[in-house]
Amino acid sequence: MPLRIFEMIRSLRTALIPFLTLAISACVSVDHGAKGGSGSTNGAGGNPGTGGASGSGGDGPAPTNTTPALDVFNAHVTGRDGDDITLSASGTDAEGDVLFLAAHFTNDAGDSVDVFDTHWNGIADQPEDRLLFDASLLGHPRFSGTVTLSGFASRFQDATKVTMHLEDSAGNVSEDQTVSIGQQVEKTLSESCDPDIITSRCERGLSCTGTKPTCHSGQAPALVNALYMRASDGPRLLANGGDPDDDLAVLRLEFFDAANAPVKIDLNGDQIPDASSWDLDAYGVSNHGSFFLRDQLGLGFEVISPKMKVTPIDGEGNTGTTKSINIAAPLEQVDRHACDPRGFDTCVAADLCAPGVVGAQNTCTASTTVHKTVCAAAPVLDPAKSVTAAYGRAEGVSLWDPPSGCTQPGWTHRPEGIAKVHLSTLAHHLTLTTALPETRSDTVLYFMPDTVPNCGAPVTSKTLCNDDTTGYSSTISATNVAAGDYIVIVDSVSESGGSYGLLLSVD
Repeated sequence: MPLRIFEMIRSLRTALIPFLTLAISACVSVDHGAKGGSGSTNGAGGNPGTGGASGSGGDGPAPTNTTPALDVFNAHVTGRDGDDITLSASGTDAEGDVLFLAAHFTNDAGDSVDVFDTHWNGIADQPEDRLLFDASLLGHPRFSGTVTLSGFASRFQDATKVTMHLEDSAGNVSEDQTVSIGQQVEKTLSESCDPDIITSRCERGLSCTGTKPTCHSGQAPALVNALYMRASDGPRLLANGGDPDDDLAVLRLEFFDAANAPVKIDLNGDQIPDASSWDLDAYGVSNHGSFFLRDQLGLGFEVISPKMKVTPIDGEGNTGTTKSINIAAPLEQVDRHACDPRGFDTCVAADLCAPGVVGAQNTCTASTTVHKTVCAAAPVLDPAKSVTAAYGRAEGVSLWDPPSGCTQPGWTHRPEGIAKVHLSTLAHHLTLTTALPETRSDTVLYFMPDTVPNCGAPVTSKTLCNDDTTGYSSTISATNVAAGDYIVIVDSVSESGGSYGLLLSVD
C-alpha cells in the first residue's frame, strides 16, 4: 500500500476560551478612510460567556460606541527561520469589543505591496486586509494582542513598512499608525540571543539556551512518544519530542514484518515494493524546542508492516535514539481522566477529549456535555436584529463531519466553529459565506435545522454543504427557508484549523 501524503500539525497552541473562540457583530459598513467615525450602535455584540467588561468606572452608565485607542504598535520578523511577521497592538477600548486589526503593507518608497490573498486562490492581490487577532480581545477594555502572518517575511521581502488601525464590532476605527518592520538578527555560536525568537535567532544547528541566553551547539532531537495506531481509515503514526535547535529534518521509518524481518513497501503506488525504510519529511515541524508530527498511512499497511522503527534526524545529521513500535490501539482513558488531544490516548466510547486544544487542560468529558458547552457559547445570527456576521477560529475537538461527497474522502474529524441562525420569518433567499477578509484557512460550510436540543442536529445526505466556491472560501445558498432555528458549521480542511469570518444575508 502506498503511503499517503503526510500531515503535520504544530504542538504549541493555547486557548483562552475553551472549546471555541467566537465573536458576533452586526453587519456594518466600515469606511476605512473615516477614522474615528461614529459607526453603528446596534452591533456592540460580544462573545457569549466573556462577561462584557466595561471601562467606565464609577456609578455612571456603561460607555457605548467609543472609538478604540491604539497605544503601542509594533511589527517584527519572527520565527525560527525568520519566515513570519508578527504584528503587536496594545491599547484601550471602553466596551472591550475590539475585533480586528487592519494592516496595509508598503515598501521603503511608500508604494503598496500586495501581500494578501483576497480571492482565496493562493495569489497575493492586495496590500491591505482586515485580520483577526491570534486570540480574541473581546471583554478586555485594556488589551494587548498579536497577529501572526506565517511565511510573510520570506515571501514578501520588499514589504518593509506597515500601516495599521483597530476596528471594533460597531465599526469604529482608530487612527492609523505606521511603523517599519523590525528585522531579526542571526546570531552565531556563543553570541547572546533572544529565546523568544523575535529580535534574534541562532544560526541553524544552534540553540538559544542558558540563564543569560546564548547560542549553543545543537543537540540531537529526542523522540519522547511514538504511536503506531490502528484507525478505520488506515493506521497512523504519531510522534512528538524535543529539539532545542528546531532543525528536525526527517523521521526515518524502518518497516518490519511480524517476524521482525525487514519488509519492503511500495513508496510510489506502482504496486512494486521499493524499500524497507523511508524518510518522512519533518522540516519546519519543530517549534520552540518541541515537535509533533502525524502521518496517515494507507489502508491495510499494518498487515504488510505490523512493526516499525522510528529515528529522528536533524538537519546537521545528528541522530536521536531509535524507538521500536508495534501496531496498537491508543490507551483508553476513563471518564474525567486527563487525555491528549493529539491522539496518543483515547476516551471511553461516550466521551470526548475536550476542549481538544493542545496546551489546555484536556479531560475525557461526556460528549453530551461537550455539545452543550460548545452550543452555549455559539453566537446567534439573527437578521431581524441586524446581527448577521460572526468571526472565529476553527479549533478544538471535532463534533461534526461534513456529509459524504461534500469534501475529499478522509477529511473528517477536523476542528470546526459553530454559529446558530434564528429566522423569525420565511427567508425567500438565504446565503451563508466565508468569503470574508477574516477567513485565512480552507473552510467547509454546512447548514442544517436545529431539530435536536443542544445543537444535536444530525448531518444527513440532505444537509446543505459547500467546500470551495471562491478559492478556498465556502458559500451556501438556499431558497424558501422556513422560519425557525438552524445550525451553521464552519469546518476546517486542515487538522490545525484556522480563522474565519461568516456572513449571513437574507431577503
